[in-house]
Amino acid sequence: MVLDGSQVVAYAEVFKGRAWVHVHLDARDRGIGAALLRWTEERARALGADKLGQTVSDNNRAGGALLSANRYSVRWYTWVFEKALDEEPAELTLPDGITLRTFE
Repeated sequence: MVLDGSQVVAYAEVFKGRAWVHVHLDARDRGIGAALLRWTEERARALGADKLGQTVSDNNRAGGALLSANRYSVRWYTWVFEKALDEEPAELTLPDGITLRTFE
């Protein structure tokens, strides 16, 4: 966790060769991401990992550029879909013999 005074401005976590890093928009361009990149690599090595992966949003061009500049390469692309739940869904029709119920 990175603090600016008492405010959390960034955090990083490493688990099983994966890193999750977030730097608040107001704290960018201060070298925090680069410092956390180094920390995540050191932590992954200490945990015995021989590779490290991170997920970066397409919107985070600075994060992608930082990783690329440090010899990271794209492993795969993924999408996250969302839908506004502002209307009722269509009536559910199931095949004969199939029942949908809440898990108990």
